[in-house]
Amino acid sequence: MTGAVLLEDQLSVGTYVSPESREFGQPMWNLLQAGLNEGLSTSITEAANIALEENAALYFKDLAKIIDEECAFLSTMHEIAAHPAYREIVRMGYHALPLILRDLEKRPSHWFWALNEITLENPVLPEHRGNITAMAQDWLEWGKRSGMKW
Repeated sequence: MTGAVLLEDQLSVGTYVSPESREFGQPMWNLLQAGLNEGLSTSITEAANIALEENAALYFKDLAKIIDEECAFLSTMHEIAAHPAYREIVRMGYHALPLILRDLEKRPSHWFWALNEITLENPVLPEHRGNITAMAQDWLEWGKRSGMKW
């Protein structure tokens, strides 16, 4: 098994990737063992990244739902972007990018300000400003050019 980490000592069994993994009861050993059982090569870093990505996706989904419910009747993008749940998604930074792009691909929406704040870029063509579908497409193309996967 090239590249695989095999932990056989008993000290590893109760080791957690992070305080969050301890809270959720997912020891590092379980994550590594799951990968080995599936015939996958894994490492402690990969296991930590997998756990982080899964938690980030759940967190994003919860925050996006709050935004949808609480911002549906707000009149300006300024108000939406100032909402605490929206601000929290921006604070997620890079971890939020593939999640935002995935959501944007399904339903063009209010993510442009967050994308701009996180990336410090704005790939929206001047002629597409105000056209949500075209703006979403510009950001999705930016994501592909940047090598992002979502």
